Amino acid sequence: MIVSHENLYFQRRIIPLDCLCRNQIEKLRVIMENTFDEFQSFVDPSVLLASQALDDALVQYRKCPMFNQCNQWGRTCTEDKKKRMAG
Repeated sequence: MIVSHENLYFQRRIIPLDCLCRNQIEKLRVIMENTFDEFQSFVDPSVLLASQALDDALVQYRKCPMFNQCNQWGRTCTEDKKKRMAG
């Protein structure tokens, strides 16, 4: 069963770990880091393939309906920061 982002959102408030796009990016980022560590070259074909896969996933992530929520998760609101400083 495929779960859409919209269904996850309406069932409960999601956190970025629930976002399929964000999870894919994190997996690909780890793969790219490990591939680079293995070959120690940015121009090795394996590293280039891993980099391209990560780039493609980032393009899709920017189209994700949860993009703004995922990017804001964990950030402290600017107003809250100002209140604490003044406080």
